[in-house]
Amino acid sequence: MSKKAVLLLTVLSLVFLTAVSLSAAEVLREGSRGASVEAVQEKLNQVGYEVNIDGIFGPGTREALIDFQSGENLTPDGVFGPKTSDALNQAVAKVQKASTTTYTVQSGDTLSQIASKFDSEIDEIMRINGLSDYMIYPGDELDIPSGQAGNIVSQTEEQQESRVIKYDVQQGDSLSVIASRHGVDIDDIRKVNNISGDRIIAGETLRIPVSGSASHSAGRTSSVEKLNWPVQGNITSGFGNRVHPVTRARDFHTGIDISTGYGEQVKAADSGQVVHSGWMGGYGHTVVIDHGNNKETLYAHNSRLYVRQGQRVSRGEVIAAVGNSGVATGSHLHFEVIINGQHQNPQNYLP
Repeated sequence: MSKKAVLLLTVLSLVFLTAVSLSAAEVLREGSRGASVEAVQEKLNQVGYEVNIDGIFGPGTREALIDFQSGENLTPDGVFGPKTSDALNQAVAKVQKASTTTYTVQSGDTLSQIASKFDSEIDEIMRINGLSDYMIYPGDELDIPSGQAGNIVSQTEEQQESRVIKYDVQQGDSLSVIASRHGVDIDDIRKVNNISGDRIIAGETLRIPVSGSASHSAGRTSSVEKLNWPVQGNITSGFGNRVHPVTRARDFHTGIDISTGYGEQVKAADSGQVVHSGWMGGYGHTVVIDHGNNKETLYAHNSRLYVRQGQRVSRGEVIAAVGNSGVATGSHLHFEVIINGQHQNPQNYLP
């Protein structure tokens, strides 16, 4: 091959590679549509621009983008390219950092409790902190989106010495039994719950004022209370150390996997309040239920969710359908039991 031919091929290759790199970097302009435009509109909203999030790059989006580019000393052409993308991502990160507070995880904390405490949402806390699962440990520092966060100070062990826990009244319970079980005065329960007599109803939630030591005792009491099986099937992966079926790496399995048919009904193991219903990283479509008394259950890899956050559910109520969403092999339910923020072996709580 002649030197001229080699030179020509080299030039053509460079032109081709340049064209590929340009096409790989998505450029959006007025008239563009789709999820990419919607993502840009969401980010513009986050940094203070009132733009309709409709996935349509119209005049309003273009004007907001021009104003943003001007403020960032970029060419104000209203075209969303790589430089504008980098600048917008950096601006969003600054806004998020400025609107968060740092919280140090305490013993017994769970993500749902922290989210409730700060008037935030579990999936938002997970996203900001790059969490792929539900596990947190005492001493971890979490960035919490501001809500009521500015008015709340991270609690120390001493500050937690006196607090209120939630308890779902069971069939056959009485105020005297509940007071005795938690080591508190019956009149304190009446006062906190604005109860004048002794009448309570199975399924209602009481607030129990307990000391730090009593709350741990309550957690141990709740640990012997049996739960319903959320689905019927065979346990294909137990609680504890294992080789992950997808990544093939050794990890600690925080629940049990129950194999059953795709679309089978998933039922609440106990009564309580739904504190999360949505996507949760590798868990896929997930439901988390707070049963009170520092006890939670988690149901992961579902194909459909039938409950919403904040909804109260009864023991045995259908909450989801079995699937294989998230990081999963085959249809099954991943089921967890969490007591005082610590994962427990679910088989110890099932009949």
